[in-house]
Amino acid sequence: MRPVIRTVLCSIVLMLYAGTSMASAPPPPPAKKKDEKEGPVPGLTGAKLLRCEPGFYPSGNACKPARPGTYVPGGATFPVLCPKGTTSEAKSRSVGECVSVK
Repeated sequence: MRPVIRTVLCSIVLMLYAGTSMASAPPPPPAKKKDEKEGPVPGLTGAKLLRCEPGFYPSGNACKPARPGTYVPGGATFPVLCPKGTTSEAKSRSVGECVSVK
């Protein structure tokens, strides 16, 4: 849920709980313009929230596929090397996709 919507909904719930009316409530924060982008993720300097499908990891403003010999589990932010003596195909999603090198 977007922060602005969440803030407005929380304000309404609090006002109802406290028995106040919308007329006495402070105005909600201004909505972001369509061309404004969300800011950085709190606690991560310069990083933006980018979620990729399993088998892909965030890189800049795009999701890149895991390279052969690596895998990217869901929610991971970087590829993980397959265990020694194993490899995987591109876009692998779990260590289970790493197979023994023949």
